[in-house]
Amino acid sequence: MATRAATFTKAQRLLKPAEFKHVFDQRQSQHNTYFGVYAARNTVDHARVGLVVSKKVSKKAVVRNIIKRQVRETFRQQQASFGSVDFVIVAKAPLAELAAGMIPVNLQPLWSKAIKRCKP
Repeated sequence: MATRAATFTKAQRLLKPAEFKHVFDQRQSQHNTYFGVYAARNTVDHARVGLVVSKKVSKKAVVRNIIKRQVRETFRQQQASFGSVDFVIVAKAPLAELAAGMIPVNLQPLWSKAIKRCKP
């Protein structure tokens, strides 16, 4: 049986526009060439993530879905160290040319910086 830290459930996703708005309003942001990571403290006892991957990143839905899958997997593997933080990950246009295996490498430093800035 999988432990809670190794799963990605619906409760660990930002679903409502109000949840995204809260993160954007209270945000601590980090950026690089491929991603914008916005983070804000939350009132639940676990981390949550929301993804924004627009058609500007890639016209092909397959490519956008691969990006989202990779980001969710990176979140799932590291969520135990995040605490009570909400994240919104915004993909930028150059990401479509990046190899799928490089997504976690480029996202990891942004997770770390965002967590440090959200500590109470």
